[in-house]
Amino acid sequence: MHLLFPWANSWRSSSTTLITVHAPFDLTSTNAYLPTQLTNNSAGAHPMHIHGHAPQLVYRSSIPYNSATAKLPSFPMRRDTWMLQPNGVTVIRYQATNPGVWLIHCHMEWHVEAGLTATLIEAPTQLQTQRLPIPQAFKDQCTAQGIPTAGNAAGNTVNFHNLTGANTVSPPPKG
Repeated sequence: MHLLFPWANSWRSSSTTLITVHAPFDLTSTNAYLPTQLTNNSAGAHPMHIHGHAPQLVYRSSIPYNSATAKLPSFPMRRDTWMLQPNGVTVIRYQATNPGVWLIHCHMEWHVEAGLTATLIEAPTQLQTQRLPIPQAFKDQCTAQGIPTAGNAAGNTVNFHNLTGANTVSPPPKG
């Protein structure tokens, strides 16, 4: 199964999709090797970055990827940042051994602001069972700023779908 990341749909020039990503939809399997194909249909290069992993770069070319015929390196290089070439294809592979919420994005900040980013949630069931405590210093900061520490983003503990009263814009810094 493949997932078309939301930002692939937002990067369009007329009717042409500029960047598409095909990734494993099921990130619940731990220790599985997850191949992810990034295809750049635009004339611009993108320095791509993934958090939480240093994946193997197993394929980089201007020729479309075909897993049956592609010649993969015996010892692929490992990088957490790589260049997605103009009109090129890159296939990365990483092992799902680091449960967490990780970003994959273009390293040009204005591209991130424009939506060239996606969130990968690796081993979500395992994350839910961990129940990691929030440090008291973090809770104190929330209290000082009037940010709720229970419920959803609006502090609603009854109806998690009701976001009435949630902060949507950060206030300017004081001082």
